[in-house]
Amino acid sequence: MQRAKENNKEPYRLKLNPAAKKRYEDKIKTIKGLDPYEHKVWSADINLLPNFQHPYIYNYMVLNVSAYTHEVYSNFKSVQQGQVFFTDGWVQDLEIVKVGQKTVISSKVNHSMRLSQKPLQPWVILSACGEVESAHCTCMAGVAEKCSHVAALLYKIDTAVRLRGHVTPTDVEAYWVMPSNITKVQGVPGHAIDFTTSSARKKALERSICGDTSTAPKIRTRLGGTCLPQKTLEDLKPLTDLMHAHRSGLCSVMEEFCHHYADPIQPSVTPKSLLRLRNPEMDGCDLMALLKYCEGLKHLVAVTGTEAAALEKNTKQQHKSDLWHSTRAGRITASIIHAVVSTSITTPAKSTVEKVCYPQKPSLRQTDSGPEAIQWGREKEDTARVSYITETELRHRDIKVEQCGFIVNPSFPEIGATPDALVYCACCGKGCLEIKCPFKHWDHNILQACTDKDFCVQFTEGRMLLKKTHKYYKQVQTQIFVTKSQFCDFVVWTTKSLTTVRVMPDVGLWETLLPAAQDFFYKVVLPELVAHHYTNPPLPVSSAELPVPSHDPHPTDKPKKRAQTSTIRKTPKHKVIPPASTSTPPSDDLPVPPADLPVPLVDSQARDKNKKRARKSTIKTPLATVQPGNTAHPKRRAPEKAVLWCFCRQPEELDDMVACDNQNCPIEWFHLGCVGLSSAPAREETWQCDACLSVTYQIQPTSYTSSDLLC
Repeated sequence: MQRAKENNKEPYRLKLNPAAKKRYEDKIKTIKGLDPYEHKVWSADINLLPNFQHPYIYNYMVLNVSAYTHEVYSNFKSVQQGQVFFTDGWVQDLEIVKVGQKTVISSKVNHSMRLSQKPLQPWVILSACGEVESAHCTCMAGVAEKCSHVAALLYKIDTAVRLRGHVTPTDVEAYWVMPSNITKVQGVPGHAIDFTTSSARKKALERSICGDTSTAPKIRTRLGGTCLPQKTLEDLKPLTDLMHAHRSGLCSVMEEFCHHYADPIQPSVTPKSLLRLRNPEMDGCDLMALLKYCEGLKHLVAVTGTEAAALEKNTKQQHKSDLWHSTRAGRITASIIHAVVSTSITTPAKSTVEKVCYPQKPSLRQTDSGPEAIQWGREKEDTARVSYITETELRHRDIKVEQCGFIVNPSFPEIGATPDALVYCACCGKGCLEIKCPFKHWDHNILQACTDKDFCVQFTEGRMLLKKTHKYYKQVQTQIFVTKSQFCDFVVWTTKSLTTVRVMPDVGLWETLLPAAQDFFYKVVLPELVAHHYTNPPLPVSSAELPVPSHDPHPTDKPKKRAQTSTIRKTPKHKVIPPASTSTPPSDDLPVPPADLPVPLVDSQARDKNKKRARKSTIKTPLATVQPGNTAHPKRRAPEKAVLWCFCRQPEELDDMVACDNQNCPIEWFHLGCVGLSSAPAREETWQCDACLSVTYQIQPTSYTSSDLLC
């Protein structure tokens, strides 16, 4: 059996120190310069092994002389440990190669305590008579040539030589002959197999001949045995009490003792993500219908005190925690509350809605990589925290600064906050900490930074104050009331100075912020979470735009193309893009939309005009009328002259059609089969025909027409 070994990127001997490298080269010179770690072709045939004997292990490992110290090895410990490695099965298959009269044997030995690490690779050189001339191993002691892995390899060689020529029945293919009257052995359950001996069957036959009708058991049993009475747990109570005293695991399944073995650490229950409120059935509904539907979701927003405590405990890694991102989705956080109360409820800013509802999106997610200012703030936050603790310990008693996770107050679960730390002080009580490391003023002191009109802190009447008009002021106030703190220490750190501004609760401001934030949550956030109402708004359809069924509703004009997207991506014609769905299935605890809600007007073939359509012609009808059994099918009469499309110059009835997103495409509509598609691309995807994607063919609207391209 031959196999190729993996090539190392760098020869092993080049990694050795000069003395070990010279000794290694001297060893491989005896086998014509063959490096076992670079040799490719090996054999597994144990017949190539010389007549190796067990005493050779002792002679080499104990009585041989070291090439470095010129002293006898006396390595008894490696001999014992090597035998353990071999008997425990850590030595893999032997790899053998003959070099003249000498034999090189290599193998791999697994780590006994670190199975995930790369196995070690010992090798030995045997003379023609089987004695060990030299050896090596890739372990730390392998340079000395007498490690336990080399000993394990020698034990493997000794066993292979002794077993050579001795073939057991399990080493070869089964040679027993099936009885002539049996053509196939059928498998049966164990309880159906008769395990009685031939003598027992003979006795049963004799009893049957003598007229004994009693049936003997077919399972081999002890004759003359007595039947012992069955014991109950009550009879075994002294034993079970003894087992319980010694904390036996069997007691955990006994009804009497199982409550003593309950796991003291129970799994924590954290609030579910608000993204589960998504309900695709509400897509396209008007805002009044959505708001009425969302009234039944308020109980799903609530958070208990136990859930809030578990959430804060499990999200202390903050932006590195997936739970932190998923739980923040849909909740108004302290860092975004300024933008929330500043935008309009009727026409909210799309960016604000996305930051509140989808902070886990890659484009919005806070990761370790990002703008330079964000990286600077995260890198210096720990430094600023240490400086704050050092400075505050001098002026406060028994101060503790602890990192915290995402905090939700059960009194108003629509809002959450993640301070940089929670502060506990014997003289001031509980507080929170917010750290800012402004990259713009990284090399300025605070007084220099205060000259910037956009800076968050101002120097007034001999002291530093946080500007009440700045967005950080609303962030800090939100953190105070969400965490039920008595104060917030607002820390500004630069390389030149550190300033701590103590901010006290502003009840008047909070009484304005909280209702405004809750109003935004129930009127904007919930409709967005349920139906993507603001990021993917429904198209307004007035009654005047609805087509009136006529005797000749078949369109003869070229269909209007959907809006051209800004990003063009090439799609191979053989690739079929499955419809991408950004919605999640509605949860089982979501209420069903009531039947009396205003029904939106939807497209009977496509909900959104920006979605690629598989047919050019559609009839917009109310959703209530599109039901099984009552769908209107107006009669159509064939047009006088069919309109031809696509490269094939065939009518639209030939196949479903897709539009090219290039506004200057001279053909515009194509049959799916003609362009190698089995279904229309998703509406988020951009698709262009091969002609528009070609680098050598640039469409010139003023020079090319449909007839020019199709001729």
